[in-house]
Amino acid sequence: MLVESDATAVTQVPQTQPALALPPRPRRPLSSWQLFRTFPDNAVAACDEELFEELLVERRFFWGRLFVVSDPDAIHRILVENVDNYIRIPPVRRAFTFTSGSGMNHLEGEEWWRHRRTINPALDYRALLPDLPELIRLSEGMAAHLAALPPGQEFPIGRTLTHLLTRTTGRVFAGEDRRIDKLLLRLGRFPENYGMLDVLPLPPSLHFIDRYRRARAGLGEYYALLDELFAERRSATYAGGKDLLWRMATARDRETGRELGAAELRDEVLTLAAAGKVKPKIELYPLARANEARERLQAGKVRYRAVLHHER
Repeated sequence: MLVESDATAVTQVPQTQPALALPPRPRRPLSSWQLFRTFPDNAVAACDEELFEELLVERRFFWGRLFVVSDPDAIHRILVENVDNYIRIPPVRRAFTFTSGSGMNHLEGEEWWRHRRTINPALDYRALLPDLPELIRLSEGMAAHLAALPPGQEFPIGRTLTHLLTRTTGRVFAGEDRRIDKLLLRLGRFPENYGMLDVLPLPPSLHFIDRYRRARAGLGEYYALLDELFAERRSATYAGGKDLLWRMATARDRETGRELGAAELRDEVLTLAAAGKVKPKIELYPLARANEARERLQAGKVRYRAVLHHER
């Protein structure tokens, strides 16, 4: 949820608004050097015409081959049917290593599946329903604040939206406990702008330099806070609400009965807050493929829930 803090917007005035600006689209593929210069500032500006027109594009750079996949069937094959065969690229795993490398954006294989099985119920939409009234109230309050501004007045849109995102995310994570707000505000800038060291392949022996990067600065002071919040929710005397932190702290793997350890919980919260895109996986199958759905479920290949539906 990266928002530029110095950006501004203008309240609506009764006149035709100009079309949104788009970066120029390169007619030819960018070279490795051009990609390094363009991608950190605007990923869309690095996409040439072929990437918008073709479903599968292969590119070669000095560090190796790259495939850009836009075909829906191929995406389903990669992300659902044969997910174990496609691991995350090292720069992504490095960015989400955090304290112990035990977040879902870093893990692979069986450990990834174990974390997914454990955390998915905590992220189910039904578990979030009790938070909706407060999320609506916060959003309506922000809308009322903006509506009260004089027409044509500039306001800091980055700061405004960051405030709303921090409050709503904090509500989901920790209910009325505002101690987590500062951590969420910091992670709203993660991983900040990418640089050459973020995308260049580094040998494992040099990965220690990541902990000194600007993107990690200021995170360490919040680790003890996360441990404290989880310890409170695992205490027999805990009397607070069943927020996301409570659901994660008390969740168990449905196959092994194991809970996540303190470092695992810490990394998963940092991953969720930084990436903001880990959610339960639902696989849809038409009734004609019910046997296939059952076989995948029995083999443990369904990430969370298999849903049968009627084809129209």
